[in-house]
Amino acid sequence: MRDGRMRSREVQSRSRSLIVMAKTILFACLFGLATTAADAADGSTLFRLFLIDGTTLVSFGEFARLDDRVIFSMPVGGTLEQPRLYVVTLRASHVDWKRTNQYSSSVRAQWYSETRGEEEFQKLSTDVARVLNEVALLPDRHKGLEIAEAARKALIEWPRAHYGYRQSDIREIVALLDESISDLRASLGITSFDLSFVASTPDEVVTEPVLGAPGPADELAQVFRVASLTERANHYGRRCAPVDAGGATADPARNGARLGLLRSVEARPPIGDQGGGIGKHFRG
Repeated sequence: MRDGRMRSREVQSRSRSLIVMAKTILFACLFGLATTAADAADGSTLFRLFLIDGTTLVSFGEFARLDDRVIFSMPVGGTLEQPRLYVVTLRASHVDWKRTNQYSSSVRAQWYSETRGEEEFQKLSTDVARVLNEVALLPDRHKGLEIAEAARKALIEWPRAHYGYRQSDIREIVALLDESISDLRASLGITSFDLSFVASTPDEVVTEPVLGAPGPADELAQVFRVASLTERANHYGRRCAPVDAGGATADPARNGARLGLLRSVEARPPIGDQGGGIGKHFRG
């Protein structure tokens, strides 16, 4: 009789602990909403192609890699909201793909955090709190352990599938859930050490700061880079080489030539204008 009362108190204590944990997780996630909201994005998403020579080219939106070519829309002039876009085709061998793909992942992560990230994280946290509450009230502790371990597996996989969003919070939730699972295992007399607790921890998703929109000088520099890499190099190269040497200087003639080149590019029909098209723009 006495043993029965002790077991009943233990079960009630574990249930209370799980319920408190569920409420704690839910509160922590809701509190995080106010402290991790991302700044609003300026304009459309800007990607970058990192070239093997160490320079970069801005892509307005996602670029496309087709066989040995990469195609993207390069902004030259206009405004951030309504840029003048030119289709550029380069050889894929010009691109440092490891660096480019790493940066692209960071751009996508920022986009996700500014659009759907918080909403989906709140749904996850609510689901976890609900599951822990159900586990606390289940009379079948074996079933409760199974549900808790399934919830842990889902949490482990979440950051990688969601661009690393709130991954530090996920690790904290997993640590709390591990305590609950350990208690359930102990109550069932399971004393073996579960290696999955060590082997299955959330992987760190590495991101980096996303660069801002290019200024006029950056756009001008891009025109010269593209001209040197595409089939227009023969046409523009003779004008670019003497003008671009040393960059902008106090020489009005040299700087005027640089601006003239930019205007000649801007004068071409951008994407969407009559007469525009890949054949009208930069191809390499």
